[in-house]
Parts: sequence; structure tokens; C-alpha cells
Amino acid sequence: MGIEPPSPYEINNKYLEMEYKEMEAYVNQQREKWKTYGCTIMSDGWTGPTELSVFNFMVYSKGNTVFLKSVDVSNHIKDNKYIYELLKTIIKEVGQDNVVQIVTGNGSTFMKVGKQLMKKYNLY
Repeated sequence: MGIEPPSPYEINNKYLEMEYKEMEAYVNQQREKWKTYGCTIMSDGWTGPTELSVFNFMVYSKGNTVFLKSVDVSNHIKDNKYIYELLKTIIKEVGQDNVVQIVTGNGSTFMKVGKQLMKKYNLY
């Protein structure tokens, strides 16, 4: 007789909780490195066939990348003001003193926002 696979209940409760705690500990470990070595915020946008539009944010530091979050931007006009405020929020979440640079798309809106952020936060 073979080994019984875990039940859906076990996967959803016991194992998911264990994985979540393990990943949370890893991310917190990485956050500590951000304070020491600085970090890069990386952003990428995507629009699907159903007009769902998201911006994904990752943080890179000392050879490791952590997925920070996805933001649904479907119902927003992606102009300078909106993107600027969104990136300011991400910078605060990561820690203003930890951020060395931001990498985004090269569209004209991102270029303008990048220049504004460089002045405000002394970034690359």
C-alpha cells in the first residue's frame, strides 16, 4: 500500500500555514539585508485580454529577489500623478532609507515619474 497524500483540509490548513510562516521568515530575513546593503525596487506592468491591468513590484538586494506585491490598476488612469503616488507608497513600504534605485518600464510616463522620484528621494 502506498503513502496517502494529504487531504485538502491538511493542505489548506496545516501545510499552507507552515509554508506561509517559512516564507514570512525568509522575507523578514531579506528585509534586514535591505537595511545593510540597500535595495532596488523593480516594477513591471501587465494588461490581459480582459483589460485587467496589474503592476508587479519586486525588491532585489545582494543576489536575492523578493516578490513584494501586485497592484490592480485596472480602474486607474496610469498618468504621472497616479504612478508617482503608487511608487511613493512602495518606497515607504520598503523603507525610504533602504532604496537605492527603481527599475521600471521606459515609457514616457515612467521617465517623468523617475525624474521626480530621483529629486525627492535621491535615487538612481
